[in-house]
Amino acid sequence: MYYPSTSQASLKKALWLLSVLACAVYLVMKIPFYTEFRSIEPILVVPLIYFFVVSQLERKSFPTLMLFVAVFYSVIAWYIGIKLYPDFYSQELKTHPLTRVFLFLILGYFLSGDNKKTFIALTLAACSILITPWTLGGGFQEILQGARGLRIDFGIQNAQHTGMFFGVILIGCLSFFNRSLTQKKHALTILLIVFTACSSFGIYASQNRATALGLLTTLLFYTLVSLRKLTLRKKSIILVLGSLLATGLYLISEETLEKSDAENQRIEQMWDGDIKSISSTSIGARLNSWKAGYEWIKKSPLIGWGHDGGQIVAQNTDWLQGTYSSTFGHMHNSYIEMLVRYGFIGAAIFLILFIWIGIQLHQAYRHKVIDKDIYGFLLLSFIFMAVINLTESYFFYWTGSYLITLLTSICVTYIWKYQKLKLNGVLSHES
Repeated sequence: MYYPSTSQASLKKALWLLSVLACAVYLVMKIPFYTEFRSIEPILVVPLIYFFVVSQLERKSFPTLMLFVAVFYSVIAWYIGIKLYPDFYSQELKTHPLTRVFLFLILGYFLSGDNKKTFIALTLAACSILITPWTLGGGFQEILQGARGLRIDFGIQNAQHTGMFFGVILIGCLSFFNRSLTQKKHALTILLIVFTACSSFGIYASQNRATALGLLTTLLFYTLVSLRKLTLRKKSIILVLGSLLATGLYLISEETLEKSDAENQRIEQMWDGDIKSISSTSIGARLNSWKAGYEWIKKSPLIGWGHDGGQIVAQNTDWLQGTYSSTFGHMHNSYIEMLVRYGFIGAAIFLILFIWIGIQLHQAYRHKVIDKDIYGFLLLSFIFMAVINLTESYFFYWTGSYLITLLTSICVTYIWKYQKLKLNGVLSHES
């Protein structure tokens, strides 16, 4: 049997510590210190190398395979694209727009399927969002503006992205309250109350309809699932709490609902075929983008139009020129954006990956490898993300990729733990 030398063991430990530090820096700095982080982002190469050199089951797993598939597809699709559509396809090869969310591999590896590490990662991420008013935004002055009913975003791209982050934080707080109460962790309970108050204000101040719709959809799903196999007393409690939460969401989203009412008359024009005339509205701009995107998807359904697909659609759709929609370089919908950029083949890569993750995560839950509240948080967060990505291309923004990376890393870390236990015979192969 081979035993590493003392110097090799020390080097491995040093690289492990540097890798963990790099992951922590990513979680803490990526959003609130975006500009500063970009200058030190190459540090992530260290945990990436460590992952491929040291890990065993993880580097041979299906998600890692899909990373190489995504890289290979990016190159092949780009080569075919510049040959078939030289006037539109970018001459510059870029693989990171399609592959950057695969950072979940290294984050998931260093989380090690450990609850404590998972909660530390979630806390670091949540705290990084909560300090954005002072690192990116206008500080207390902007908070006061939000309290007076003005729409604010704390400098996080725009208000839609701000609402996305605070929506997931709120879901996390509600998911883990029971853990803090039953385990009598008073410090955690206080922290969750503070996070709940801050995230609720952030949702209110961002005035984002997609966030409100995503949260209401998530709440409805949770309520329906929770009502199964419960006593009448518990069902009553859940219904009451659900009603209170729905009322709270309505109140904090009142401004967004008023905005929707103001646009209803213009939206009616869409049904008369007058799509261009409503382009000055938020919904109208999206409808125009979706219609244009659909036209371009039909022209190149398999490989799409490359990483600049959104800009190609905006700049080369004749009837779109001169409208509000032409000023954007994206489709306002992650699913349409994926098809425009990478076609049905590119979309299939991620569809297959997330179906695999969903099945394996459920198996981990059935075998009690992942706690119920963590599993519930992940499920509800992805439902929320699935809804809000209907109206914005979050997947292709640095904000959305960060959040998807974090959530997916938690999924795979427990999947890998489940697979290791199963491989070692700790778990039976049958549920």
